[in-house]
Amino acid sequence: MLLFCTAASYFLIRGPWRAVSRVNSYDFASVYGATRCWLAGENPYDMPLVNRALRAAGDDNVAPPPSVYLPTAFPLIASVAWLSWTKARLVWSLLSVAVFAGSVILIFRSCNVPSRWLLAAGVLLFSPASSGLSTGNPSVLSCGLTLAAIFLALEKRSLAAAICLGLAHSLKPQISLAGLAVILVWRYWRILLLSLIIPLLAAAASFARSASIAQYKLWLISLKNGIADISLPGSLNDASPANFFSYHLINAAAILSIWIRNPAVISVMTWLLVALLAAIYFRFRTRNAMQDIAFFCTLLLIPVYHRYYDAQLLLGILPFLLGNSKRKAAIWVCLLVLLFPLQAIFATAFPALHPSSLAGFILLRHQPVIILLLCTLLMP
Repeated sequence: MLLFCTAASYFLIRGPWRAVSRVNSYDFASVYGATRCWLAGENPYDMPLVNRALRAAGDDNVAPPPSVYLPTAFPLIASVAWLSWTKARLVWSLLSVAVFAGSVILIFRSCNVPSRWLLAAGVLLFSPASSGLSTGNPSVLSCGLTLAAIFLALEKRSLAAAICLGLAHSLKPQISLAGLAVILVWRYWRILLLSLIIPLLAAAASFARSASIAQYKLWLISLKNGIADISLPGSLNDASPANFFSYHLINAAAILSIWIRNPAVISVMTWLLVALLAAIYFRFRTRNAMQDIAFFCTLLLIPVYHRYYDAQLLLGILPFLLGNSKRKAAIWVCLLVLLFPLQAIFATAFPALHPSSLAGFILLRHQPVIILLLCTLLMP
């Protein structure tokens, strides 16, 4: 119980407390300001307008990153974006914690362990969730909803699973892709089809706030340009060493970008790797539902764009790990290495360290390597 209380204190201070402080919630500020623009019928991807909306709502301190969330996210975020900045941060943080807790409870139902308090302490110390909470990033909600959808599907609660997965699609489809893969493997077609209704409705609602088709096209062009700008060499989403903050990334591009400069080549190589791993998995698959969950929650962190907080998906490994896994020790070691944001700690401690050096690679790129290793350990 003492360990659980310590872990809970760490989780609350590092996550929600930082989110509601004056110096954090910058990720939420981006989507919050964009949603307020959308509610007013203005371009949600025009950063001067987003910043003006934030100041009008009471935020005079946070500098948000560029607004690059899909239009389907705005109708969902609008449920809190009508509130003032201070109240919205608090409600958003509470909502994120509630969804995270709900997903953990569903995961625990499939875990057979003597001490759930000890397991709960470990989950609270596993820092990806608290990292996402600290900045108010929607990934906490999307990861929680994706995991909830998977385990609700396992319990044959199709409608609830479809709703959770549909909400995750609308917020961050690069995360919900893991849930989609598991649902496809299990051939739960009803859940799959029902889950698509919510993003379709959200897309229609997002369009309804624009004055015309031409204006909506302008919004989408602004989104495309914003994504391109933020992915330029040295920009915030660039996976190469040219971006100092690339240590946050855990997808395979963070490794390949050290030696390869062409993003298209990196993308092709990454998806070929994912296809190869998936093909090997299906060749030897034993129809173990818990292994399916563990494997695909890990595999789908390799492609696309993922930061450390998206590793919250790895909580889906627990039921398999606590079952009949024959590689428990190695998997536990991998998860323990990911327990804390060590790459961020090392990057802060050694700002001159370059990931192309041996020491830099070990200290600043071990997380994506661990993801790849986990994927192989979760093979049948």
